[in-house]
Amino acid sequence: MISFLPFLLLFIFAILAWRNVETGILLVCALLPSYLIRLNIGGVPTTFLEIMVLIVIAVWVIRRFPFRDVRTDQIRPFLFPIALLLLATTIGIFISPDKFAAFGVWKAFFIEPILLFVVIQDTIKKSSSLQGNIFKAFGLSALLVSVFGLIQYIFVVGIPAPWDLERRITSIFEYPNALALFLGPIIVISWFEIMKATKSTKVFWVLVSTLAMVNVFLAQSEAGIAALMITAACALLLSKSTRYKTIITILLLTTLLFTIPTSREYLIEKLTFADFSEQVRLSQWRETTELLKDHPVFGAGLSGYPILMKQYHQELAYEIFQYPHNIFLNIWVELGLLGLIAFGYFVFGIWKLVWNTKNKFSHPSLSHSFTLSLFPLLFLQIFIHGLVDVPYFKNDLALMVWILIACAISSRTVQISKTSSLS
Repeated sequence: MISFLPFLLLFIFAILAWRNVETGILLVCALLPSYLIRLNIGGVPTTFLEIMVLIVIAVWVIRRFPFRDVRTDQIRPFLFPIALLLLATTIGIFISPDKFAAFGVWKAFFIEPILLFVVIQDTIKKSSSLQGNIFKAFGLSALLVSVFGLIQYIFVVGIPAPWDLERRITSIFEYPNALALFLGPIIVISWFEIMKATKSTKVFWVLVSTLAMVNVFLAQSEAGIAALMITAACALLLSKSTRYKTIITILLLTTLLFTIPTSREYLIEKLTFADFSEQVRLSQWRETTELLKDHPVFGAGLSGYPILMKQYHQELAYEIFQYPHNIFLNIWVELGLLGLIAFGYFVFGIWKLVWNTKNKFSHPSLSHSFTLSLFPLLFLQIFIHGLVDVPYFKNDLALMVWILIACAISSRTVQISKTSSLS
């Protein structure tokens, strides 16, 4: 009976998505961690999340065929980098020493997220409330995950080894940093939602923000904590009303922390990469650099890094990880230089679009525009965390990134319509 339950739920999901594709999109957003539910269909391994995404894509294709009224004007500037990215990922399959694993990464981390991105882009044009509802779905997911994490910490139950020795919570995930990587972007969203929320929704977002931040601290994710702190500081520095107070606060806190011997030693250890976790990272990066010297153009191919790394691995005290734990090296070893160029092109394009829209469609009533202030800081948080971790190459994170990209690109239309209505 239990083995049939996921398929029964997927059948119900398919009915809901067929009735309204928006419902399917929102359920996918709310159930991103469902990739942890592994399925096997006809001998092919998959996940609950992947089947949901494929159902949403299939429903959209059937309903929109033959695509006569599907507009691509918003995503047209990004078609070239997307094409480069798809080319790089396809080459990555052939370069990889493990073709089967590479194909799985190709479809789950790139093809399906990009197709869902197209679906959301098209759907969001017809529904002005979809973007806000996507954020609420993310918030609900973060809330449920955070509650489970608190139960895990309070009752010291369900924490997998070796994290149980340090009481580092993982919630429903397999390791602590996975929890921080998932919650980090949603926490940034919650900050902005709190500022614009009505009384009825403010409680929800305050709860999401508080519990999620507590979870990141209880997961003891130093990179996650640092990314959130830096992002919050940047947000305050960008606002004229809080800029000088923030500078003074940063100076006072820095002085205080370096005055106290315990905190001073801790900060120096972290900043000089002297502790164990930083030494592991440095070892990874040195060995990855050696690998890239021999494979500079194509890298190791999709899922090829841990296989090729065996011949470069000298620090036997440290294990070989799936990825180098640096956003640049992660992309380079997986997708080669072409993938690195495609990602850089894409990030620059989004940043330029959001920034130009903010300047072009400025309005007194929109001087603190929620939508256009959010995305630069949101992607900044992901980037900072990604300097020492893997913020993309994971089922839930890959989908989240492309969903956020869809929302960022669509923010231009949202801003234009708001400006027109206020003019």
